[in-house]
Amino acid sequence: MLLSKSIIVLGQIGSGKTTVARQLSSSANIPMVSFGEYLRYYLKDVLKIEINRKNLQDTGQALIENDPVEFLNNVISFNTFDPKEIIFDGVRHKTILESLKKISKKVVIICVDVPDNIRLKRVVNRDDGIDANSAAKLFNVANAHPVEKEIKEMMRDCDYHIDNSKEIENLIAQLNSITL
Repeated sequence: MLLSKSIIVLGQIGSGKTTVARQLSSSANIPMVSFGEYLRYYLKDVLKIEINRKNLQDTGQALIENDPVEFLNNVISFNTFDPKEIIFDGVRHKTILESLKKISKKVVIICVDVPDNIRLKRVVNRDDGIDANSAAKLFNVANAHPVEKEIKEMMRDCDYHIDNSKEIENLIAQLNSITL
């Protein structure tokens, strides 16, 4: 498979990667694939285990260690379309980034930056049924996972940095200034 363009959205837990990827997909009319959506399917339908942050991170890490190219191909083929351009939501590994560079004529990397306190608040708000202290502990554990450290390293080489700590109108204005 050769893609004419891969648009990669990077960011840490709670940064709003999916919001950014969906907005870009909608405005640019480019299909989006999500590593997180694929992993949720994989946990539920293949492994038949609970979908939680630890299982998502550990399973993603195991799939990367086993065969990163197969993992990437499975994420792409999980969707029913055959595009030449794709927005990738949730790339969390350098090996996936390098694989995308090999199969894409052009790669655009967009990093979503958000201060830790805002990311924590978002994670607490989206994890229903859990108190703030427990959510904060889980956030800190997830944030220390090797996957998150890799993201920090990859974010040094972004083509665009998006500040996603403000209102949606600000996000849209920033995204509209990006040349894809």
